[in-house]
Amino acid sequence: MKMIKIKIDGIETEAEDRTPIFTIAQKLGIKIPTLCHHPLLEPYGVCRICTVEARIGKRIRMVTACNYPATDGIEILTNSDRVRRDRKLIIEWMLARCGHVKVIDDLAAEYGVAEPRFGRGRKNNRENDDCILCGLCVRVCSDVVGAHALTFSNSE
Repeated sequence: MKMIKIKIDGIETEAEDRTPIFTIAQKLGIKIPTLCHHPLLEPYGVCRICTVEARIGKRIRMVTACNYPATDGIEILTNSDRVRRDRKLIIEWMLARCGHVKVIDDLAAEYGVAEPRFGRGRKNNRENDDCILCGLCVRVCSDVVGAHALTFSNSE
């Protein structure tokens, strides 16, 4: 087990090489929002709400914390202006699809998003559809239960 040194939000720490950033942040008590993460499942990265800023030398990338592996010397920012801007945009997309879902409303309130700038808006024709397309139900059914009985479908 190779140990590496990384920095998350100015906190220097050591972790096992290739550990997902989300896992390291959790151990440090740093909150990174996520909708598609579950400890019983492999990281998926589909909701994108766990986006963070990764700096490796002079290179800066926006990555999903749940499945991006930490490497030696990486610096992670979990709440920079750029991270907040990207998360707000993702939340706006989610509001356009399912703005009546409590978890989406809560994220919107936390990030100061009142309405999406595009799409159908909070009042849409999917008011009885609580699916936020996180994939948790499909993945639990397949990977944990082994039933492969659920899948995504175009319902429009």
